[in-house]
Amino acid sequence: MFARLRVREVPPARPEVRSWRRETAEGVRLLRTSRARRRLVATGAFTMVLTGVNGAALYAVVDGGLGKPPAYVGVLYAAQGLGSILAGLLTGPLLRRVPERTLAVVDLALFSVAVGVRALPRGATALAASVVIGLGLPWVLIAVTTAVQREAPPEAVGRMAATAHALVMASTAPAMALGAGLVAVVDVRVLLPLLAPAGLGRVVALLLGAYRGGLLVRGG
Repeated sequence: MFARLRVREVPPARPEVRSWRRETAEGVRLLRTSRARRRLVATGAFTMVLTGVNGAALYAVVDGGLGKPPAYVGVLYAAQGLGSILAGLLTGPLLRRVPERTLAVVDLALFSVAVGVRALPRGATALAASVVIGLGLPWVLIAVTTAVQREAPPEAVGRMAATAHALVMASTAPAMALGAGLVAVVDVRVLLPLLAPAGLGRVVALLLGAYRGGLLVRGG
């Protein structure tokens, strides 16, 4: 299907040879020129922190919360995968109707609530929460990538997209390590509900600054 696409574009000018450090610094500089883009990338990174902690706690949810064997993690991941497939089908139509930043805010709200709900000791609730997590999580990544690529100067799309992706994803591994440590000392039925108000607090902060920072309007 990709091979059948017909694209007409002017080849970009050949860039001067530069080091990856200078390219990365340039990507950071370009991202910093827009407060709205900075907030969007920060929202993506914050969401991935919640994702890392939530992922590290999943086995504790299955064992301590649901009383299921470890293999049941696969069932929850399958439900989460179903949500991600639905997200992929819905993202295109949604982005044609709402700004990327609105999608990111909705994603964080859905994800935060679902993470907190998954701590309830009920199998059906955990499955439903997993679907919602899978539905919401991809949206923030798509929103960040789309907004950056849409607003970047043509000659800097690669640098800005790569920098934004690195800043968003870099927090995942440390967050998983943090989550593993927290699970060892905090009951998962307490830990996960604490993530929900943390995420919703970020949503409230974003909404309060929306008109000043242009978070919910294109090009802000």
